[in-house]
Amino acid sequence: MSSANPNPYQAPPAVLTPQIVPGGDVWQDRGLLVIRKGAVLPDRCVKCNAPAEGYRLKRNLSWHQPAIYLTILAGILIYVIIAIIVQQKARVDIGLCVHHRSRRRLAIAIAWGLFLGGLLALYLSAMIKPFQPAIMWTGWVMVLASPFVGLFASRTVWAKRIDPYFAWLKGVSREYLAELPPSPVERR
Repeated sequence: MSSANPNPYQAPPAVLTPQIVPGGDVWQDRGLLVIRKGAVLPDRCVKCNAPAEGYRLKRNLSWHQPAIYLTILAGILIYVIIAIIVQQKARVDIGLCVHHRSRRRLAIAIAWGLFLGGLLALYLSAMIKPFQPAIMWTGWVMVLASPFVGLFASRTVWAKRIDPYFAWLKGVSREYLAELPPSPVERR
């Protein structure tokens, strides 16, 4: 017997080096981007398929069954508690080109401008004599609209569905999806 290996029946040591291939765990399925959780997306803009030049926007997405919205009828607090308990989460680092990065920043700036402009209008409506209800209502509309403008105008991708292993995302351009293979994962 050789003295180099004291146990001749011992299995050879396993070499576990995870292979992360850009696009290896990324597919397209009927207009949706399908990713395995933790996958590395191609270095392309998800909005137009232009080079992202290494830029990654980190998104923490969450999703729950749409039927959970029915619990709002029992009360908003009950809905929030149930949604937090049953939600599925996925972290995605998406590529954005220079154009879509600046568009997103502009949408966020417009939302903040609406909010601050609305606060200014509310302040002015309280200071101007005689009272001007049109200024006050304009201020309230601006303040209340600002979060919706910020959320929807700056949104890049959003979850259509998330399960424990995969995420199905909307908001991705057809050009980006066209370069990906069809999904081997069946959407339920």
